[in-house]
Amino acid sequence: FALVALLLTLPVIGILGDKDAVGILRALDAVIDDVVITQSTSDRAVDADELAALAVSILGPGRVTVEPSIEAALELARDRAAETEKGAALVTGSITLVGDAIVYGREQGWKP
Repeated sequence: FALVALLLTLPVIGILGDKDAVGILRALDAVIDDVVITQSTSDRAVDADELAALAVSILGPGRVTVEPSIEAALELARDRAAETEKGAALVTGSITLVGDAIVYGREQGWKP
C-alpha cells in the first residue's frame, strides 16, 4: 500500500449505480487523505451529490469535495498533484469516468 499511497494525492472518484460504492470507498479509505467526488457522462453514473453523501458517511466530512463537473474535478486533482514530489493523480470508480478523463486530458494536451 505504500506505493499506492504515494500516487493517491487527490483521487477523483465517480461510480456507476450498479457497482459496490460502499466497498470501493472503504477500500480507498486507508490509502487516501481526501477525495474529489464527481460523475461520469454515463446514464448509469451515481449523482455526484448522492455519492458524496455516501463518501462523507464513510470517510468523514473533512475529506470529501464534491465537483459534479468532471473537468473541474480533474483540474483540481491535477493542481493538487502538481504540488507534490510525485505529481500524480488517480481517476477511479468506473471505466466510463476513466474514459471521460482520458478524452479531457487529450483535449487539454496533458501527457499520459
